This record gives sequence, structure tokens and C-alpha cells, in this order.
Amino acid sequence: MGASTRSPGRAAERFFDARRLGRAVESWLATHPDARGTLRVHTPAPAMPVEEWLRLAPRGTALLWAPERSEKIAGIGAAISLELDSRERGLASLDRAAVRALGESFELALDRTDPPPVRFYGGLAFAPGVADEHPWTGFGDGRFILPRWLYRRSTERATLTLSLCLPGDRAKLAELVADYGRLGARWCALAPCPPAPAADHAESDARARSRWTRDVEQALADIAARRLEKVVLARRHGVTFDGPFEPAGLLSRLAAASAETTLFALRIDGATFLGATPERLVSRHAARVTSMALAGSAPRRDARGAVRESGAVRLLASEKDCREHALVVEAIRVALADVTRELSIAPRPNVLELEQVLHLSTPIEGVLAEPLTALELVERLHPTPAVGGHPRAAALEWLARHENCARGWYAAPFGWFAPDGNGEFVVALRSGLFSRERGWLYAGAGLVSGSLIEEEYDETLVKLQPLLTALGIHA
Repeated sequence: MGASTRSPGRAAERFFDARRLGRAVESWLATHPDARGTLRVHTPAPAMPVEEWLRLAPRGTALLWAPERSEKIAGIGAAISLELDSRERGLASLDRAAVRALGESFELALDRTDPPPVRFYGGLAFAPGVADEHPWTGFGDGRFILPRWLYRRSTERATLTLSLCLPGDRAKLAELVADYGRLGARWCALAPCPPAPAADHAESDARARSRWTRDVEQALADIAARRLEKVVLARRHGVTFDGPFEPAGLLSRLAAASAETTLFALRIDGATFLGATPERLVSRHAARVTSMALAGSAPRRDARGAVRESGAVRLLASEKDCREHALVVEAIRVALADVTRELSIAPRPNVLELEQVLHLSTPIEGVLAEPLTALELVERLHPTPAVGGHPRAAALEWLARHENCARGWYAAPFGWFAPDGNGEFVVALRSGLFSRERGWLYAGAGLVSGSLIEEEYDETLVKLQPLLTALGIHA
């Protein structure tokens, strides 16, 4: 995402003119005294690495959504926050809640600024109730926000959008205008991101391997007994810091080292869930639907760090990995077949080459035959056998009984949805939850007949490596 340059005097003059913003909003409100709904005010903004916006407001709600080949956004605060209790209602309730909360939408653009689409950003828990316990307290089954301040960065321009909910936010205008000025002052004074605090493992590898061995043995016994065909076992790796953790720094290092991924983050109550995932769950734009099957993995590098030249060929020839991958392809096909037409599935997988790991990948596209929203498609697809198992119900029941860590939002949908039904969601892999002085990193491996305990454990080490490296920890 690159470095930025700042000229505080010129920046203060060109951007973050609080008095101008205040006058423009006051004038609009005066001519719309009875307006009810959402007023979005758009201004030009300075170009800077998108993750640094999280440093402008080090407390409170914040988010980041940064696909590699698309515009990137950061959000500070929440004009609207939608929370889900999926034990009581489905994801379609979020679609309805968003429409009600937004009401009528108004746009006020300064300097002919191009307004960004109205979108709610956030994520879901892997399963109902799994984010109710430490360290996930506060995240819950799902949360999506319309950011109070939305920074949008493309290759051509940067904009900042303030969202006001009327009539309630009329009384907060002076405070919000002052916040705008404070954002500008912090931007002008922002020093380079400090180096990461020293970090270390919070548990021994021997203890983690012992626990993993016990759980995998149980899973393989149940697979041999035909209670399951596949289950994806996750494990949690604790780290500690000797100083305050800075999410922006970690995100910046992940951005520099994680090609073919989407960076994401959400901060709630002082804890930040973040990651760099290669896996798309689903996107819906008008009638067009795209998804991908991502399952079957192999290390890209050997023990010395050298690229394995024959790794992709060997992965494509692996009966075990191809069988595991085919389960995911078929599950997505079944989930989408009766709600789409022109469903196109590549006849054979290709190999996605990441820095540390290779994955079998199959793109899937279709055209909706009925007007399902992005959230309704998420509900049909999640969890795929790539992160849960097969059959789905049996695998989820097994995980609820045997998996020894609270997954929280790991391996769950994260992304955005819009009131018009569009949306994009990834699977929150290569991820971790971070508080001020602790971190919990997550990785998983798919277990099928023929899986070997040590190989699957080594696979989780490879998947943990991007975060460990960005934290300065050697596995």
C-alpha cells in the first residue's frame, strides 16, 4: 500500500477544513429541517496507506477492508451498528435491519467528490455462540457497521465520508465537526508506524503437538468408522507482547508480504480481529455470483525456505488432496445449483501459489435465477467443507464436542453487504485476534482418510507463518 508523504501546513489547508465542513452541513440541514434518514457528506482526503487510518482513532470501533486488486477502505466509528443473534434470526434479518436503519438516503458532496456506495462492513462468528467466551467477548454472532468516517482509497483518488443519522445526529454536529478537525490534526502529526513490540510464543510447541495429536486421532477414528468423511480441525496459537500492540503496523507488514489476499480488520472494545485471507466465499453484483473452492494444501517451501519446484505438480497429483478439494466443489455446486442458471465450474483445479503455501483452487460463477441477497447466499454456503467438514451437520456437531479452542470469527464470513443486495465476503483465514498485550492466532487443517498427524500439524505451522513472520516470531 506504499508509504505516504505529508506536508502538515498544506494538508491542513487543503483537507480537514472543519469550518467549511460545518458550514456546508449546517446549510444543508437548514434547507432540509424535516429530513429523516442518512445524510452522507463526502470530502476529498489525503492519499495515505489505508491501514494508517486506524491510527487516527486508536480507540473505539474501526475496520479495514482491502482486497488486493480493488479499492480499499478504512472506517472509524459507527454511525449505524447492526448486531446479529443468529440463534434467534437468520442473516436476512440484517438486510431488513439495514434498510430500516438507513431510511431515506441523502448525499452532500464537497468539491464534486465521488460518493462511495452505501455498504455495511463486518463479519460473523463461525457458528452461533462460539464468540461468547474469552477472548471473543464483545464480538458475538455477527456485527456490521456503517462507518461514521469512511476513508476510501483507489489508485486515482481518496475520499472521506461522514455519515449522519437524522434527526438524531443534528444535535451532534458540533462534536462531529470537531472530530473532523482532530482527525486532520492527528494526520498532520502522524509519525511513521513504530516497530512491532517484541513478541514470543505463549505456549510450548510440545504441548500444542500433544493436544493436536489427541484430537486428530479422535477425528481419524470417527472418519474410519464412517461417522464423517472430512472434518477441519482448528487450533489456536497464543503470543504475548512486551509492549502495546499496534494493529496498523501488523496490517502494513501483512500487506507487503501477502499477495493474492484480502486484508481485513475489525476492532471492537479494544480487541482487533484481522488477517490476510486468500479465500473468497461469495460475491454478488446484480445477478452475477462468483465463488471459489479452496481446499487441498502443500508447503511451497522446504525446510530451508527454498521454493519446491515440483510442489504444484505434486499437489495436483495428490489423490488425498484432490479428493478433499472435490468435496468443496460439490458442496458449492449443490448450494448454488437450484438458485442460479449458467453455473460455470472449472473442470479441474488450478494451483494458487502463496508465499508459504500452495492451494488447489477452482473458480465458480453463475447468474442468479432468483433475487437472493449476498447475505442469503452466505447463509447457503457457510461453512463449506473447506473450513467445516462433510457431511456438514455431522462435522459441525463433531467440532462442537471435540475442538478445544473457541473459533470465534476465525474461518467465518467477513466482508460487506449493501441495501440493494450486493455484497462480497471472504473466509477469514490466516487470521488472529489481538488485544493490547496478547494475541491468538488460528490455523486449521482438513482431515480425511489418509491424513497423517504430523503432516497436518506441519500444515498448520505453514498457515500460521504469515502472521508469525509479520510479528517477528520464528516458528
